[in-house]
Amino acid sequence: MSRPGLRLSDEEREWIILERERRKESGVRTRLRSLLLCDEGKTMEQAAGTCVARSTVAAEWIRKYRQEGLQAVREKGPYLGKAPQLSPEQYQELREIIRGGA
Repeated sequence: MSRPGLRLSDEEREWIILERERRKESGVRTRLRSLLLCDEGKTMEQAAGTCVARSTVAAEWIRKYRQEGLQAVREKGPYLGKAPQLSPEQYQELREIIRGGA
């Protein structure tokens, strides 16, 4: 389902363009590009497709920008990753195997 895009002021748009040109990190550049695409009238789904991301991810970038501003989009939060698949005992056993103790 399409959702309304983002409306940036001229000043916000110029700042995002300059920030995107200045930053070297591809993730930051992608997040900023998605903001610009939504401002141009693209849906979050279209922006996500162009930025090769899931639409839920693009929606999260827009939400962060709306609630927390540009800084929240420029900085990527900590990656928590999947829950460990090994128990603490299994990790200990694996450490011993790697060290050659098994």
